Amino acid sequence: MSTVTLIERCPSRRVYLSGLTKDYVKEVFMEIEMPEHPLAFTSEGVPTIGAFYHALLDAFKDVNPTIDPARQLTGNVGAANKLGARTDLGVVEESIALIKEQGEGTPESPGSGNAPAHYYRFGELYHGHKLRWTGTDWKCDGDPVAFPDTYPMGRLTTASWPNPAPEVAALLTTFNQTYTTMLGHLDKAWETGSATEPNASIGKMYQLASPARSLPQMPLPDSDGTHTYGPEFLVVPT
Repeated sequence: MSTVTLIERCPSRRVYLSGLTKDYVKEVFMEIEMPEHPLAFTSEGVPTIGAFYHALLDAFKDVNPTIDPARQLTGNVGAANKLGARTDLGVVEESIALIKEQGEGTPESPGSGNAPAHYYRFGELYHGHKLRWTGTDWKCDGDPVAFPDTYPMGRLTTASWPNPAPEVAALLTTFNQTYTTMLGHLDKAWETGSATEPNASIGKMYQLASPARSLPQMPLPDSDGTHTYGPEFLVVPT
């Protein structure tokens, strides 16, 4: 299957950057995770993430590549994830089915394990209520779900504000250096096949939380506190 055919079968969605709003949850998060067989929230006939994964599996079957386990990451990654080598097409198919279930549930259930799949979690956030089984169908009229508070970030970079206060500059530097190191560990994971590199990357990811939470609490200059700073996500020299 050609790349063009894959794109034609799974049209791209419009993904844009925005503050967290209910419209953004619906138009971006829920659209990305749209199931092939939605049990709630939407009508049929919408291009879905499941269609993309079907096309991806079809491409594997058409090419039928030789799968070399020596070039794959294995071992424990994080607290609950174990990576195993994909050894043949059957294992690839099982993996794609698991990814689909985690994102969109199954035609019989919106759940993945003990929690709703991603699409339905976002639906609960959008509708403001937990999804529940009524005895005949799934409805989002259960316990209330509070929409999270957000900060009014005005800029993702300091291009318009080139001389931030020292405390802001320190946080931006810390975030960018940590972010760069995190990506470096991921690159090394692909280069070496070592599972220790993804674990190191995960550790750096958690270290991003502190500066990422502090920056939006600092107002931009000349904004009367209307907007705040935010992480830049810049790759910087190390």
